[in-house]
Amino acid sequence: MFKVVNNFLNKDYFSQIDKILISPHFAWYATNGIAEDYDGGFFLVHILYIDGKINSDFFNIIMQPIIDKLKIKKLIRVKINLYPATYKNENHGYHVDFPEKHRVALLYLNTNNGKTLFKNKSVKSIRNKLILFDGKKEHASTSCTDKPYRMTLNINYVV
Repeated sequence: MFKVVNNFLNKDYFSQIDKILISPHFAWYATNGIAEDYDGGFFLVHILYIDGKINSDFFNIIMQPIIDKLKIKKLIRVKINLYPATYKNENHGYHVDFPEKHRVALLYLNTNNGKTLFKNKSVKSIRNKLILFDGKKEHASTSCTDKPYRMTLNINYVV
């Protein structure tokens, strides 16, 4: 299954999330690797939920309305990715987030010319667009060239 939902969150709530993410009080952490560890890529991440527990003070304000709207029963991982702009669009490599059966909800937090790639489809990064897909479906992210960064909220869950 593959589903696209435009304007997923109401404007006021989305603006509230946006203000949090671009605040100097929101911490970003560097990674070494994008599709897999030490693959030569780099991005910034803020992990909201991992290993069965909340990992960020921002979890409830960002996630509770999304959990309710998607009817999520069990989270696996929730993270916000910030990919710095590059001179040319770079494909970060096809992968699956976790080997076990799960769903992925990917919310685009800004509009840019980056994409999410699937073997037979690509989805443009448009602010407040959500894509839902089977977690076993290989996908890849790309960088952007037209904005300072590409930001996404990645939710791995079980319904």
